[in-house]
Amino acid sequence: MAHLPFRLMLALTIAGAAVASTADAVPISDARLIAGVKHEVVKELKDPESVRLRDVRVIHDNDGSVVCGELNAENSFGAYVGFRPFYGHLKCTDSMKYFSAHVQGVGDEIQIRVFPKMWLQFCDRH
Repeated sequence: MAHLPFRLMLALTIAGAAVASTADAVPISDARLIAGVKHEVVKELKDPESVRLRDVRVIHDNDGSVVCGELNAENSFGAYVGFRPFYGHLKCTDSMKYFSAHVQGVGDEIQIRVFPKMWLQFCDRH
């Protein structure tokens, strides 16, 4: 597995992404979860200071917790582009915990292609 190209490893990670199991995660408040996901979301945008969020919610189920919502931000020309869905969660591995977040239309080709399936899995079913 060490010789797999980065994009393939990323694709496998995204395709197999699941929210952290509640058994593996230390309890975290909804406010902290939202703040962590927001921090990750804005890192991908042209103007992080311009981000506006709406319909932000934390969904708890047997698989863990996921933050879903919509965001709007300014583009390179200073205009708001319209609200787009996003989702994120706390991921837990054996060695670390970190936030992971994705915005519709942002990222590489694989992330853009996989987003609708992940949105349906995590957010649109509730």
